[in-house]
Amino acid sequence: MEDVLFTFRVYLDEAVHATQRDLLIVGGKPITVRKVDAQMVTFAFAKPYGVGERIFDGLAILPRHLLETRVQGREAGAERRSGHRSSPMGGTRGIFDSRSMFRGQRLVLERNPYYWKTDEQGNRLPYLDEIVFLFVPSADAQVLRFQSGETDMISRLGAENFFRAIAASARLHDGRCRARAGVPTFCF
Repeated sequence: MEDVLFTFRVYLDEAVHATQRDLLIVGGKPITVRKVDAQMVTFAFAKPYGVGERIFDGLAILPRHLLETRVQGREAGAERRSGHRSSPMGGTRGIFDSRSMFRGQRLVLERNPYYWKTDEQGNRLPYLDEIVFLFVPSADAQVLRFQSGETDMISRLGAENFFRAIAASARLHDGRCRARAGVPTFCF
């Protein structure tokens, strides 16, 4: 239960700039989350919202015990460069390792040169050297960055920005656009 409360506190914190925040604003106000007992929370919306339960489809519950110190600002505002080779959550190494994080701005992952998997020709995977995640405060800002060529992907592309993104994709990427599960969720 504490992880659920922590998750919504993080997603709704304006200083974090979580992309999920826009989804949690209904009627101009953030949804409220209240603990009822050890196994139940309630969610309240500022106004009736027929598709309210769909808001939770894409939200990951964050592990409070692993992330709370970072969110509380012990690393806020400064670039984090790890002296050890583990994931940002303290787990084992995967395909990418955390290289740096600017709170509310970006996360940079670098290729793990010791990752075990190879392709059919024996080349080590992954092929990418790094991935940069930009934390953009609104869907409109995501589309503007995509239109300018600053980003290569859009997450959670809404209907109101769909045609702007398609036009940018055609201009910047020779018209290549992909959809996942029949819904245009990102373009490149």
